[in-house]
Amino acid sequence: MKRRSLTRLITLLIIWSILPYSIAVASQSYWVRFYGGDGADSISGASPMPNGDLVAVGSTGINGKPQPWVLRVDRYGSVLWSKYYTLEVDAEIRLNEAAIDEDGNVVVVGTLKKEIQGISDSDLFVMKIDEKGNSVWAKTYGLSGLDGGTSIAIEGNAIFVGGYTDVDGTPGLWILRLNPYGNVVWQREYSSVYPSFKYSMATGKGELIAAGSSESGNLIILRVNPISGTVDDALEYVNFSVSDPLLESSGGGITVAAGSNGCLALLNLNEGGECYKVGSAGPVPGGIFSAENGELFVAASVSKKIWLLGLKDDGSVAFSKIYNLSASDVLNGLTGGDGSLILSGDTDRFSSIRNTDGFIVRLPYNGALPGYESEDVEPEVFGVGGYEPTKVSVRTTVTNAVVENLNVHPKDFPQSGILGVTISPNPESLGKKVEIYLDGNLTSVKGGEILLPLTPGSHSVKVAMNGYHLYETSVSIKAGEEIDIKATLIPMTPTGTLRITSTPSGAAVFLNGTFIGLTPLSLNLSAGLYTIRVSKDGYEDYSKSVEIKGGEEVAITAGLNPITRTTATTTPSITTTTTPVGTTTTTTTVRTTTTTQETTSSTAATTTTTSKKGGGICGPGVILLLVPLSRLMRRGR
Repeated sequence: MKRRSLTRLITLLIIWSILPYSIAVASQSYWVRFYGGDGADSISGASPMPNGDLVAVGSTGINGKPQPWVLRVDRYGSVLWSKYYTLEVDAEIRLNEAAIDEDGNVVVVGTLKKEIQGISDSDLFVMKIDEKGNSVWAKTYGLSGLDGGTSIAIEGNAIFVGGYTDVDGTPGLWILRLNPYGNVVWQREYSSVYPSFKYSMATGKGELIAAGSSESGNLIILRVNPISGTVDDALEYVNFSVSDPLLESSGGGITVAAGSNGCLALLNLNEGGECYKVGSAGPVPGGIFSAENGELFVAASVSKKIWLLGLKDDGSVAFSKIYNLSASDVLNGLTGGDGSLILSGDTDRFSSIRNTDGFIVRLPYNGALPGYESEDVEPEVFGVGGYEPTKVSVRTTVTNAVVENLNVHPKDFPQSGILGVTISPNPESLGKKVEIYLDGNLTSVKGGEILLPLTPGSHSVKVAMNGYHLYETSVSIKAGEEIDIKATLIPMTPTGTLRITSTPSGAAVFLNGTFIGLTPLSLNLSAGLYTIRVSKDGYEDYSKSVEIKGGEEVAITAGLNPITRTTATTTPSITTTTTPVGTTTTTTTVRTTTTTQETTSSTAATTTTTSKKGGGICGPGVILLLVPLSRLMRRGR
């Protein structure tokens, strides 16, 4: 029994010791990070790496024009590397998606825009980089029209790239299969399918699935032979109009997320679907993810906010939340894994100091996002009915794109964190200017809420405002991290001057009972009432109450009075008395005490205290003594 109790006690102690650590790790595992520089920066999507890191892709306006931008962060959002890529041609490049191959390389797809003799042109852009961000190869694939890349999927050593082309004047779905070196295996245009400009391809079970829409706006699902690019099956979902459909392939089949008639439509190709709506604005789907536990998550932009919907494996709503990171947020991607959801997109949270930034949010499967504004919303739910899956014939054309190898130059993208400073009281309401010193460098600003970009590392922060005490602190910030501090400024109390002298000088001064120095003394004191005591050995204390007012000077001269000392001197005197009784002579000695006063200074005022004591033998005592003597003398006669 004792062993069992001891074992239980040890177990409880172990659990108790690791519980705070577990809570801390959980709190660090979910985060919000903002990445970017001074230009217009955007994150289009993020892909998980095998070790739990994330690779995000997008574009940066660091040089004034959009350039390809890729960054890798660890599972806590800390930047491992961040690079942008310049070309030897004058062009704009926006990356849309990324996929990870079996060797851990990252393959990205996007669109390169340029001008040829004043005419706008664009090509599909693909680049392969290694796990450290170095370029392996970069190529463009172009036909005679406006071409671009929107989707990518990797299956084994096959790279499938989806995009669009308008070679015949009408935008059509364009898919290419590339080998690991970027060489074309096959390429086809599906001219009767209007392309989605979102992630619209999925692979699985030896087939390639692509989504688009018909000329009338109905959903079209293509099952493409991954070996040849020919169409194995094509279904048009008549009476189910969609915009920018997204695809997700999972064990439960293929699920499509799309905007449809002002709602967010989710359609499982095997089971049917439902429509979800919040508010009056139509949602724009940004991503869809099927978790390992059977739950389905879909995210969309709605009214410049982020809407995240979680569905249980039975199709019921697990949660529905609206997130507000800034005045204008755009959701571009959703992925997940290992118990986490990953949202990515654009925000103007820091538009007061720079252009748009990309964001990445890592949150648990319950959608909790502490520290940022969120709202639980109950969506309207109604069935997606009335559609008819109908087999259609899709015209395909083998294309012959011009492939051009590009020389790209990776450059480190200078990242920063954001320091938010809230000043209380608000300087604007007081009409005052605030001076903020970052590492000793002055930044003059107005306003009670201030955002400042900081390079990663430790920084000193000082906040100064006239009439208030200086606020000082230090912060340590990471790339992409946002730290908020509240600088509560304490008003300075009005002060006055108290000057104290004494005669003689060198006297000790006590302020409200505390020794503060020797005279002469000058003090700068807050306004108020004080008790002054001036003390010097050999002199009486000088005490006085004084009121100090702001901006005024009070002078005190303490004339110290010397302490009076009393000295007693005793002088003996001899008195001889002769009586006519025979020849006897009686001598009586009498002591007389004389009191005198001494002072330590002849100039200061003195207080004299006289104390008296008893004298010699006299009065009735002498008479009583003489009477018996006279009687004895008579007897002797």
